[in-house]
Amino acid sequence: MSRNDLALRTPDLEWAHRAANGEMEGLSWVAAEIHPDHKPWRQFDQEGERKFRHRPYSYWQPPSLVQASMEAQRAGIPTAWEALLVVFARTEWMMKTRDYLWTPHSPQPLLLGTLVESFGIDSSLHQRSPDVLRRLTALLPTWHPYRGTVPRAREVLDLCGMGEQLQNATTEQESGKIPKKVDLEGEVMACHVDRWWSLRRQGGSSSALSIQGGLLRFQPKEDDQKWVLRREDVLVEWSAGGPLPREALRLLPAWSVVRLARKLPKAPASSKASTANVAKRNAKTQASSKVKTSASSESGQKSAPGNSGGATKTQPTKKKTS
Repeated sequence: MSRNDLALRTPDLEWAHRAANGEMEGLSWVAAEIHPDHKPWRQFDQEGERKFRHRPYSYWQPPSLVQASMEAQRAGIPTAWEALLVVFARTEWMMKTRDYLWTPHSPQPLLLGTLVESFGIDSSLHQRSPDVLRRLTALLPTWHPYRGTVPRAREVLDLCGMGEQLQNATTEQESGKIPKKVDLEGEVMACHVDRWWSLRRQGGSSSALSIQGGLLRFQPKEDDQKWVLRREDVLVEWSAGGPLPREALRLLPAWSVVRLARKLPKAPASSKASTANVAKRNAKTQASSKVKTSASSESGQKSAPGNSGGATKTQPTKKKTS
């Protein structure tokens, strides 16, 4: 690139383009010459290679120290100030070019990943997907000021393709103290120590302890005796055999209290059909046994003596004469 063409591209824009294209690997592009009067944020060609210079750290150092460092560098002796210029070069240029890189259309997924993670969206949600990161970055300005609720968490999960994780979750604000969307009777005593549960218990509530599916359930059937939801509670229901929605729970605020309800699997249709068939066979067996019993009783009545028309006739025997 000639000097005229070089003047048409500002250093920060040129660095951003090269970084996006993967041309800024390593540290050979760093201009690490020590001099307090160097102009910052410059680019130039040196021995056929593009060099980029950032802040001259020696500008803020004592002159004697700077002079000693410059002489050592010219003599080929490594110095600490030269090392600092090289180590912090990428960080300095990333901050300088953030207007080009930190956008929904950035070609740098790693940069956008760091951005959305700083707003509380875990890497396990976006998984460094460029499409997901672009959508999340566009959502952040309107989402972040009103985050911390289950509906807002669902917005992020929908963009990440995980909308089902908080599909069966609710709060007091959303469903009231005794929600109908998620069965409160399915709540299990988990996630907290027993002392927490004893302090959490409201006045008038009772416990109906039972073990189902290997988990301890405690909610009674009567509404006036249930352990109702409070303002900070988030009741999350998850199906048997499925994992806990850990990624989704990370979107909830730190002050939220997670309460889990386990949804037991329904009996499969095949087992229900076999049960019905067994019941039908039992009914048929009972019916046939009744018919046989009634038939045998009627035949016994006909063979009894003195019963009209029921006596058996005997043929007379002829006597043989000699």
